[in-house]
Amino acid sequence: ASLLAQDTRSPYEQFKAKEAAAVADRGAKEVAYGKLQEQEKQLKQQIEWCGEQDSRWWPEKARLQGQLVNVQSALRMIEVETARFKQERQEKTDQLSRFTNPLTTFLETCPDRTCILGSVFQQPDLDREWKELVLSRIIRKSTTLEEVLRQKSQIFETYVDSEGRKAVRFTGETGDAGKQRLAARLPALQLTAAPAAPSIMPFPPGPVPTGAAQLQVPSQAVLALQPAAVL
Repeated sequence: ASLLAQDTRSPYEQFKAKEAAAVADRGAKEVAYGKLQEQEKQLKQQIEWCGEQDSRWWPEKARLQGQLVNVQSALRMIEVETARFKQERQEKTDQLSRFTNPLTTFLETCPDRTCILGSVFQQPDLDREWKELVLSRIIRKSTTLEEVLRQKSQIFETYVDSEGRKAVRFTGETGDAGKQRLAARLPALQLTAAPAAPSIMPFPPGPVPTGAAQLQVPSQAVLALQPAAVL
């Protein structure tokens, strides 16, 4: 029975069968995704209607909210699978994407969506993917980051920032990594500003006494009021 169950198709036929099954599965998931989106829309409308009613509808609203959570969870699962499939397909056609995709994600988190080139390999995931490209012989050991970015000029561009450092940003954008460094130094510059001159001790309110009862002015205030000596 085990011999009868053995797949006698050639490796090519098995590959094509798996590919056809994967296409059919993706098609079914696309249809399911559309139906789930419509169900999500209807549930939100029903929940909103129940929220406008009196307390007798609260149990129904809670039930619908539970259904909405399940529908949204199913939508996210399909979205994750779709994103993974697209990434795998892209990596087959574009081997550099395993590095440029996380670089895109990193730049999106940087201030003004730009950073100096030296900070790229300080990111563990980017450093790991770069080493994988070298080990896989997709790039040479001598390949520079600028060379790879030039191959992706439709996405990235390198430039020299206002402090003379090489940096990267998305093509067509105007972010300047040098301005980030200047902004970071401003608080320190403010802290090192010259201290304010010492304040003069004020006289107490009321009329100034005369004669023997004349007000005793503290010596610090007298010194502060005296003009500077002429050399």
